[in-house]
Amino acid sequence: MSEPGGTAVRAFPMRGRADELDVLDDVIANLMVGTGSVVLVEGAPGIGKTRLLAEVRDRLAAVGARSLCAKAFEDQQAVPFALLIATFGGAEAPVAGAAALRTLDARPDRRYWVVRDLEAAIASAAEQAPLAVLVDDVQWADTGSLVALRSLMDGLAAAPVAWILGMRPSAGRPAVRDAVDAMVLSRGRHGRRLRLDVLSTEEAADVARDVLGADVDTLLTWMTSMARGNPFLLLELLRGLRDEGRIRVDAGRASTAGGALPRRLADTMEQRLNRLSPGARRVVQMAAVLPENFSAATLARMVGQQPSGLVEFVGEAVRADLLTEVGDHLGFRHDLLRHAARQTIPLTLRRALERESAGALIDAGATPEEVAIVVTRSADVGDRDAVAILRRAAQTVSRSDPSTAADLSGQALRLMAADDADRNTVVAENLWLLNRAQRFDEAQRSFAAALDRPLDAEAEARIRLSMAMVSMRSPGQRAEENRRSLQLPGISSSTRTQHLGWLAYHAMMDGRVSVVRCAAVDALEAATAASDVTVAILAKVATANVDCAEGFGLFGLDTIAHVERLARSGDLGVVGQVAAFHRASIAISLGRLSEGAAMVEQGLDVARRADDKTLLQNFSQLDALRALAEGKLAEARTIVESAPGGLEAVDDGVTGLIHALVLSELAVRTDDRGLRRLSDLAARRLLDMGPARHRAAAVALAAAAWQSGDTDSAVAMLRDVDLLGTPFLAVDLDHVVFAARIAAASGDETLRQRVTSAITALEREPDAVRLFAAVAAHARGLLDGDAQRLAVAVELFAECERPLSNATAVEDFGRALLDDGDRERAIGLLNAAFDTFAGCESTADARRVGRALHALGVERRIGRRRARTGWESLTRTESQVVQLVADGATNREVAESLWLSHHTVNTHLRNIFAKLGIRSRDELGRMTVSERGRRSTPSWRS
Repeated sequence: MSEPGGTAVRAFPMRGRADELDVLDDVIANLMVGTGSVVLVEGAPGIGKTRLLAEVRDRLAAVGARSLCAKAFEDQQAVPFALLIATFGGAEAPVAGAAALRTLDARPDRRYWVVRDLEAAIASAAEQAPLAVLVDDVQWADTGSLVALRSLMDGLAAAPVAWILGMRPSAGRPAVRDAVDAMVLSRGRHGRRLRLDVLSTEEAADVARDVLGADVDTLLTWMTSMARGNPFLLLELLRGLRDEGRIRVDAGRASTAGGALPRRLADTMEQRLNRLSPGARRVVQMAAVLPENFSAATLARMVGQQPSGLVEFVGEAVRADLLTEVGDHLGFRHDLLRHAARQTIPLTLRRALERESAGALIDAGATPEEVAIVVTRSADVGDRDAVAILRRAAQTVSRSDPSTAADLSGQALRLMAADDADRNTVVAENLWLLNRAQRFDEAQRSFAAALDRPLDAEAEARIRLSMAMVSMRSPGQRAEENRRSLQLPGISSSTRTQHLGWLAYHAMMDGRVSVVRCAAVDALEAATAASDVTVAILAKVATANVDCAEGFGLFGLDTIAHVERLARSGDLGVVGQVAAFHRASIAISLGRLSEGAAMVEQGLDVARRADDKTLLQNFSQLDALRALAEGKLAEARTIVESAPGGLEAVDDGVTGLIHALVLSELAVRTDDRGLRRLSDLAARRLLDMGPARHRAAAVALAAAAWQSGDTDSAVAMLRDVDLLGTPFLAVDLDHVVFAARIAAASGDETLRQRVTSAITALEREPDAVRLFAAVAAHARGLLDGDAQRLAVAVELFAECERPLSNATAVEDFGRALLDDGDRERAIGLLNAAFDTFAGCESTADARRVGRALHALGVERRIGRRRARTGWESLTRTESQVVQLVADGATNREVAESLWLSHHTVNTHLRNIFAKLGIRSRDELGRMTVSERGRRSTPSWRS
């Protein structure tokens, strides 16, 4: 809110905002005792959001709190991290790392660490004095800043940091509004939403009394109502009356001559501009097509004069209360004035002027992304400079916001002439970005349309490459795009090299083990010749998976270690993500669970901070696989339930493959009918989709058949399956033991040979990978009925981080001893197996062992079926999370205490809230205190 003289109304009290100020005073009071909040202030333009934030800043200063203030701008929505840098990158920011913030876009590979360092710096600053972050016009925020802010809010939830955001509810992108809503909801009762309504007639009269320094008469009170309760319009009305000499103050009472509106309020912006000199009018109109804040030099260029020639005209515009100084720049007094001035320019001319302003800004040193929004709405078809600007902007923005980058790229494509020589290159770029943004249907339509047009070989190869790298298609389909492109005559060596690298990778992901090594060799040769690190990484990732599948675990580890060294060379985009995923996957598959879990957690954090949905899905499913390997079945289920689409979502990529494998394991081990149904559906979908998916589907269907007593069907499903293949995943080793069990029970020679082949592979490197040796010993022990080999397997598994595999070997060894007549040792082993299965909540396994013990006269029972809601519905891990959160632990502290990823903690909390019927941590704390009082012991779950 501004007074009629144009200065901020900081000396006047706020009117009509008593309730809102009470809430904000409560927020400040909580902040001063260490409790942060998230507050969203919503309202229409001119309603007083900025004034309210200024009042909050004053009140914070009065109690010794520090504050950071920033504002988002409409034309900077495509500038990565613009708002984040504006908020925390200024010299006045009481946090360290401002210089590092400016590397967020230049060094995407460091983004995770920069945001983490910023979080630590804010926490440190807040320890010195409570801190409030005030952001105005957040509806214009760029995606990268929103993701970073949400991450900071989550990480600093327990710190004395308040976040107060001003937003126009009807402006900005829907995704931004959804993100801001989520920020508020995530804080429970410490998330507040304030909606600023119009002022009442009495409140408007109070404002007039403050501004005029006198009581107002009936006529003036009636006139203030013409502003319809909008503070900005009210102040414009009062200033207009004063400028026209119509305000009279007698004996402390203000009145006005006549009831007509002042011209500045009644006139249109066109009429206001007509009262200016021609030079000042031109200055105002040119200013209206520039960004919100602009330099005098940029304005002078638009007007076509030297800056010195604008002094008189700018002064006139300032005196007319249209322009004002904003630091060392100029701007309109209010966005409403700026938009009104823009509307006085005919649309065609306005677009041309905006396009000219973009060129002027580029010449003055602006980056493409800083002018991209202006170019998008102002350029015409055939504007090659505009196309170049949008392409460069899309390239930069893609590092933090693939969807916005795809929009910019698509706009560049629409501005290109049909015969533009670069059109097909931009088509390929746009396809890549659409797939990165998971806008797969759009990408597929664009791909089909592109192939319908005449294309030269190079253009076709590049377009097919864009669809092969990242898309919703299966690896086999992607590999086919690579093969087709490699058959095209005359494609460039760089494009050929890329296709070779991706062909090797996709062949591996499709399970075509027999062709992967040759494809990888070809790719490595091409990569060496072209010095292409990305292709070398793809080839080596493919090779490492084949090494492991063929039993050469140490070779696989060496190869993946080389991949890690290559990946340090810089930001490798999606190839760097591929490398990180397979490093973690191979570590987990070879039994290095602690190492793999740390990699998965880092991958999840990177994905969340970058808002990369594809990467998040991939690492989430890998996290579920990690939980399975660790014997944490409830956690694995929680993870897959929280994935997009929940338990029923199975796609054609690696996410769908792992999801199907996890579903099968959970269904078999927990004997859950719902999971069995979903596992069967997933398996049948994948059965005919290439060797890797066929292998996973066959094992899932065989497991279901075996569990129901149908040995023949189980054998039939596995008879033609290579048990070890690519991609090499943690459950593959369990499948070898499972197949050995079926082969031994059925006597099927073909299946026995399959199992023997897998065992031979696992024995290729004696004493190299202990988990390989344990699985080989276990499988041979089952095939041969050899108790001694089973004993060796138990010893080997005891040194591995695979509790369920260990328990299975212990059970089999116990049964073998029982067959040999050693009843006492057998009971001891079966009891140990039961304890492990029950502890892991592997109920089907525990019941099976329990039945064996019952036959021996030993009664062991697992707990009753878990309730669906209430305290008894919580899993062991969820109960641990409850205890820690109720005692004040942050999500980060819970994650560190329980060795979980932050993502998994968030998922557990969502499930806990749903089961207990609550919405916030505060409610959880109160319920926990009550429950502890009701129970005899604080830790009520064993």
